[in-house]
Amino acid sequence: MRTLHIVYITPSYPNGHSWEGLWAGYLEANRSHVDGDVAEYYNLFYDDPAEAAMAAHTADIVAITATSPQYASAMAMKGEVSSLWFSHQAQVLEEMTRPRFVIGGPHASAVPDDVKKDNWDCVIVGEGERQFDRFATAIRMGRTYRGGKPAIPMDIDKLRFPDRSLIKQERHIEQAYKDEGRRVVSILSGRGCPFRCDFCISHVIWGRHVRLRAAPKVLAEMEMVKRDWNPDFIKFSDDTFTINSQRNAELFKWMEMAGWNTPWGCNVHIDTIDDKKLKAMWDAGCTEIWVGVESGSPNVRRAMGKTNVSNSRIIGMFRYAKSLGMKTRAYFLLGHPSETIKDLLRTRDVADRLRADPDDKFARARLIELHVIEFDNPAQAAKLLTDEASKSMREHLPLALAKVDDLSWAACLDMGEWYLALSARAGNPAKPALLERARTYLRACLKKHTDDDVFRTRTKLGLAKATAALRKLARAASGQWIDLLKLIDPDKHARKRRGGRRRRRWRKEDDGLATASGWLERITVPVAPDGSYELQMTFRLERKHWGGLFVLLRAGRGRTFLSISHDECKLALKGKGGDDPKAKAHHRGLDEGRDYTFAVKVLAADQQVAVTVGLDGKQLIDWKGPADELPTDLRIWNMPDPRALAIGANTTRAVISTLRLRMLSGKAVKLK
Repeated sequence: MRTLHIVYITPSYPNGHSWEGLWAGYLEANRSHVDGDVAEYYNLFYDDPAEAAMAAHTADIVAITATSPQYASAMAMKGEVSSLWFSHQAQVLEEMTRPRFVIGGPHASAVPDDVKKDNWDCVIVGEGERQFDRFATAIRMGRTYRGGKPAIPMDIDKLRFPDRSLIKQERHIEQAYKDEGRRVVSILSGRGCPFRCDFCISHVIWGRHVRLRAAPKVLAEMEMVKRDWNPDFIKFSDDTFTINSQRNAELFKWMEMAGWNTPWGCNVHIDTIDDKKLKAMWDAGCTEIWVGVESGSPNVRRAMGKTNVSNSRIIGMFRYAKSLGMKTRAYFLLGHPSETIKDLLRTRDVADRLRADPDDKFARARLIELHVIEFDNPAQAAKLLTDEASKSMREHLPLALAKVDDLSWAACLDMGEWYLALSARAGNPAKPALLERARTYLRACLKKHTDDDVFRTRTKLGLAKATAALRKLARAASGQWIDLLKLIDPDKHARKRRGGRRRRRWRKEDDGLATASGWLERITVPVAPDGSYELQMTFRLERKHWGGLFVLLRAGRGRTFLSISHDECKLALKGKGGDDPKAKAHHRGLDEGRDYTFAVKVLAADQQVAVTVGLDGKQLIDWKGPADELPTDLRIWNMPDPRALAIGANTTRAVISTLRLRMLSGKAVKLK
């Protein structure tokens, strides 16, 4: 039977960092083997790309995994290997078999149709072991396998341990020792995550059904790793290690019986942890926890799809973990579309209160970057500087605290270019401040350095680049999101009963808006969108009956409304009552207490209107037609201004945590 030469490659990206290539270790360990098969592994964060391409151009299979930032490197490697093969083919007399390229991982799983356009021989979506084995077997037999739909989730207890010799485990251990002063090895004890954070791709790879390895299997791999690689620390790479308390309690018992004494750490979700569980983890040897806080703003966390956890609970959990002796690390994600400057300041507040461990070099470096890039606060960042901080921060932060007039022209040029580079890494809310700092330094350089030389030219180019970036941001600002909840006053905007008494069922609640259960509880949104627009609402139903939520929309010169009930979404049309199949859709149902994101886009041009509606990223309605098909009689809403937007709830208790508007054309008019 034909033998195979397989080359696995992890691509790189600028300023990136790589942990073990466990993906390659799992694929190699769990494919069908024949005596004589050869496998090699190259990680382009360490290995010379030319050396990897030279090895790959004579291989039967070139297997690559890539995140989106790594995809450009993956494509470059594919092109280089193909070029070498064509060049070699032209120099030899016998015909050479062309390498077959297969790609998987986050980018290929997220946008497989885009990746297929780049002429890969096989694109693997989701979990890789079973699909890669089919691909390798097909190549061995002289057939093709292009990859199919995401595979049915595997029984991960049946997987063999990853081949750590192939992925050069010792090299990663040495890198960890250089970075952290300890020998670190990663282990995966489960796959999948049940949570729905909108920025996370875990569900595309593993699915939402959590599969955990049996405790004895996990301990067996831990002991194998300890015997063969002598780590000082075990890093569990699960998305959320603390999903299943029963499995973990069993694992801790096995560890105790085995006399396990090597410290370990893991990712935890705030909803899956409490003081009792933290204490059990500490007693079992857990010395570090890593928590995805993401934002200091509850509104932003809800918009991300995080559960409704208060800042006080997060801070309390961190304090208790530290009281046990654990090191803690908080992850923050900046630049979410729903985020405002106020939200960023709340994030800074929470980050300061959590106080990353001073001995955690990684956390300290990220906190310095947070203060410099996102909060434009070099003075606070300078307080965290140590000799272990990056060379760039050590050199530039003292200059950032000095007066511009006291700096030389060369220092001004250096600082201007530094801030210009930092602005490219910042979220949109933070970019203007960094670009203005860059312009201040570059203008000072032009005043101090009058010689018409290469440095003056460089300064002018940098100044022009910063100015252009600011203008681009200003143009984009016209399409920024408007927080509508801030404009609503329940006492003023809730609709009146027939007797003239104002409804009191709407009220402010935790920076959001809530209503008690009643018949068509309506509230005006004092904004009139004049043009095309997007509307987003994050809500949850805390008590649902046969009713649901309603949204009164302006569509060109007409009006209509959307209704979303426990299993259906409808767009009101004249004389059709939503019976047009394009104007209604069924969905999987709304669970009580869970946050949902409702997105509406209204495009209006002349007498034509298009309305698209989505729920949690899934499109439900895509209706297009003349404006005169929209209903005209909406007296039941009893709106004082026919141009206004409005929200209604019928026989359900609803909480709206975000409500925002973005104009795509035209303007939004604030109503009195």
